Amino acid sequence: MSSQAEIDGIVRAAASLSERIALSTRDTAISGDSELADSRLSRWLAESAEGRPRKLDRRLSWQGIDQKTASSLLGQRDAGSFKIEPAWAPMFRDLMDFLDDPPVRQYAIPEFKNPVPFVHALSPLVAFGMEKFALVPLADNVAESVRRHLIVLIGDVCALTLGEEFERFRSALERAGWVTDGITDKDGR
Repeated sequence: MSSQAEIDGIVRAAASLSERIALSTRDTAISGDSELADSRLSRWLAESAEGRPRKLDRRLSWQGIDQKTASSLLGQRDAGSFKIEPAWAPMFRDLMDFLDDPPVRQYAIPEFKNPVPFVHALSPLVAFGMEKFALVPLADNVAESVRRHLIVLIGDVCALTLGEEFERFRSALERAGWVTDGITDKDGR
């Protein structure tokens, strides 16, 4: 069970720079970790401005800030208090509440022509989505179609990340001497 403070921390940490700028009540005169700020600003320059400082300056101007202000915001480890939360935060809070107390009703995992990676692990997210759709009356065949589509969409979004995490897990097991071809330890048990 996640505490409110943990969920608040996730919301603050997951906020984009635009959300931090628009929603933050922080004092940008407070200096943060300059090494962290430089690292984050360099990454943002490389990824969002193709390494071109003028392009980054133009992008920052859309938010009404300059690189110095952006650096101050990016150097703060805590995203600070929000005047209002990002638009996605209430849905995230609902999801965390849902995952703390999942419904009793279980759905069978449908067969797919192309298998959906980690479909069983993702089923709670699909159930949450279907609970949200339940607020709108849907015919059974429409609801089933929506559920199948939701499984595929969530699977597409999560497949690379879950695959990477699974590979890290397997590598850690191998380093610890566990055989990952089956469920046996290094002694064959």
